[in-house]
Amino acid sequence: MKIFIIALFLLCVIFSAVAYAGNTYYVAKTGSDSNNCTTAQTIGTPKLTIASGLTCLVAGNGDILNIRSGTYVETISNPAGGTSWANAATIQGYSGDTALSVIVRPANATATTDVLALKRSSSSYIIFSNL
Repeated sequence: MKIFIIALFLLCVIFSAVAYAGNTYYVAKTGSDSNNCTTAQTIGTPKLTIASGLTCLVAGNGDILNIRSGTYVETISNPAGGTSWANAATIQGYSGDTALSVIVRPANATATTDVLALKRSSSSYIIFSNL
């Protein structure tokens, strides 16, 4: 009975880890927004803008958006997040770049210009890193 309980526990741990293994997408200054989300899962065929990369994230899937080095003049607006910290979305500077420098800045430096807008309830449980 004890072995059965241990085996059942291990299966639960394995399946819960697999259930939240999301997809990884890439954005780079050398990319193209005409690349679809499947194509953007490969570092060699990324999306061009963060906004386009954000459309690939599925709420509650635990997806990761890796942003390659560069200056992005746009707004990170209402990305799909997770439903808990166990399946949080991650938006991050790509750690594989030797000179990690991801800068997000507004096109117009006015008091009403957002760089980050989280105005929907679905924009919860999001991890921002290396930006």
